[in-house]
Amino acid sequence: MKLSKKPEKRGNLVRRTEKDKIKKETEPLILKEHSYKDPEVLEMSWKAFSKPGERIACLSGIAYANNGFRAALIKIAAEICAAEGVHFITVDAHAIDEKALKERIKKETAGFKKEEKEAVTKRVLKDAMKSFAAFLPKIKKPHDPRKTKNPAAELEFIRWYFIPCSIFDGKYGEEILRILQLERKEDIRQSKTGGDRSEVKNINQIVWFLNPPKSRLASRYYSAKPERDIEEKRKQTSQSMPDLWVHAGFASNIHVPSGLRAEPYVTIPALRRLEESYAVENQVGFTIIEFQDKDHYSVKSWSFKDLVARERSFITGITLGANEVHKRVVEAIKIHGPLTTGLLVDKTGIERERIEKEIKFLKEEEPSSRKTWPGFCYNESSQRYDFHLQWIQERLRYPSLPEKLMENFLLFEGCPHIGYTTTDYEHFIKERPKIILKNGVKIWSVLGDFIAGLHHDLMCSGEIFGQMNNTEQEELAADFYATVIYKVFLERFGKWLKGKNVARVSAEELTSAVKESLLIFLYIPGNHDLWQERDGNTPLTTFRYRLLANLVYHLGKMLADMKFPAISLDRIVNKKIIGFPDYEAKYVLSSGLILGMMHPQMGRTQTTTIRAQHAMEAMGMSGCQITGIANFHTAAVVHEWNSALGQCVVVQAGTQVIYTRFEKRKMKGGVDFGPILLKVWSYDKRIVATENAFFNKPMLKAPIRKSTDPDQLRKDLGVLTINF
Repeated sequence: MKLSKKPEKRGNLVRRTEKDKIKKETEPLILKEHSYKDPEVLEMSWKAFSKPGERIACLSGIAYANNGFRAALIKIAAEICAAEGVHFITVDAHAIDEKALKERIKKETAGFKKEEKEAVTKRVLKDAMKSFAAFLPKIKKPHDPRKTKNPAAELEFIRWYFIPCSIFDGKYGEEILRILQLERKEDIRQSKTGGDRSEVKNINQIVWFLNPPKSRLASRYYSAKPERDIEEKRKQTSQSMPDLWVHAGFASNIHVPSGLRAEPYVTIPALRRLEESYAVENQVGFTIIEFQDKDHYSVKSWSFKDLVARERSFITGITLGANEVHKRVVEAIKIHGPLTTGLLVDKTGIERERIEKEIKFLKEEEPSSRKTWPGFCYNESSQRYDFHLQWIQERLRYPSLPEKLMENFLLFEGCPHIGYTTTDYEHFIKERPKIILKNGVKIWSVLGDFIAGLHHDLMCSGEIFGQMNNTEQEELAADFYATVIYKVFLERFGKWLKGKNVARVSAEELTSAVKESLLIFLYIPGNHDLWQERDGNTPLTTFRYRLLANLVYHLGKMLADMKFPAISLDRIVNKKIIGFPDYEAKYVLSSGLILGMMHPQMGRTQTTTIRAQHAMEAMGMSGCQITGIANFHTAAVVHEWNSALGQCVVVQAGTQVIYTRFEKRKMKGGVDFGPILLKVWSYDKRIVATENAFFNKPMLKAPIRKSTDPDQLRKDLGVLTINF
């Protein structure tokens, strides 16, 4: 069908020149046909693909057509997916920005008759699909070297699953994705709008991907919107609940375990430059969820906001023949963004007349085709000069992530409450060393409440066993922690010792090996520990002396039995066991990142991330990129980016008790159990990626007897002790 614009009307007469008629016959649509390159094909190694476990990459908020769209972010995310060996990729919510598409369609259909607009709209959508597809890499599945090569199998690709969102992608986004799926059947799938259930192969786990069904009022707290959407879906659906919820659409990055909540959930960052706020939009990046088995999974997230924040610095070219004035003008706009002529005068110190004359040399009507230079454009309405946005969106490339990143692997826990009848002592002794060794943990951070204490009539009510006083509780706690530290030491020291001749090991070599094999143990007191201050006692004094003495004794005995030379064990151990006051606890990690620790003396709230976000704000003012907090018996891992510190993360640790009478009587619903693993990769004191996992399956099913003998408990569990 040939289309034409509505003719120009003047009064009752229709005037159209012969030239206009010819133009309409030969060019029926305003929209031009564009040609696009084929999508890039990335290779994935068999080694990466065949690693144990199942890996799902979770992306969101690409927002094609939005001003924040960045092809460079899709490329770097796809490259990481290939390197990590993901098995499929989901794009949950806001792959396409319907609001921006509507503006484009409105512009392209202006002047056309009503019956012609539908055809123009289809043409716009198809062109948008082709453009979007060109920026979406294909990731080739690797060949299994154990099998004979199959030519058909060589053309298999990792699949992209798109889950549209009604309030962000809308009907136009859905239509683009539908066309895209027809064009790229080999690697594109379109899932149900609003969310979809996915079974993780070989693990027998169900993940329910969810996105917001409607707009909601903004909230300061990252957990408010996902929890509201999840609760509404739980009540609405007749299907069984998943093993994990994944919520997307609002550019946050939190992970909340099961325990207090029936099922855990994860939220996904946005993969675009954040140009507007739909809620508390903060996170730029993406996430990979890795399932090791039915009971264990981890969440690894990359932060790209540092890249986006300095993306103009990656523009390295300039118009050929540029002089010093041109270079200074370009540098000013790189640093400060779009500038008027007057502001360019202020930023560069160059005379106005000179700038007005020279800047014309940098202007280009269309974005440059060069890889390093976009060209300048001038916005008449704002009277500002800037780089061509389309070039930044489509052609700008970010540098690859540094090959050598600093690593810090930490284990956080809070509220072990040694002395309670509901503390899981067996889990502590048996599982804690395994977690530390398997994950290469070097730093163990315990965030207070080592003991149950004696206030609130805990002894009289039978909530602590053995009629233990504060001193005895601290001694038992010290023995438990000494046992775990010693078990980890034996394993690591044994690996160092393998193949060595003990007689030839010098004191210096031994000292270095002992230091490397010992955990760094960081701790602060909690309110249960601090209750003793009311009686004039310093909390955790007995704990520290007992822990040091226990470790020095057993380490010394082991080394002496093996005929090693004598070394200063007490000095080594003393430097590895580091205590802080609860109100001022900061530790500088080997990467230069700063770890802060807190035990706020306040209760939990209904909103999951309130305490974590408040702690991040408080510790961020002290320069801490990583913060550990406890006291609420609830757990969460929360990320937030700020310009001064970059990506920051708070680990809110739960407890080692399976419940307390106090919380049950307050109708608090339960507790989040177990320690939390946090792995951090950083470069130049800025966090690049984090990985976190919860170990929240207790072994204890019911309280132990209040008549339990502490010495018998030590004996039954193989806990180290020492007799003075």
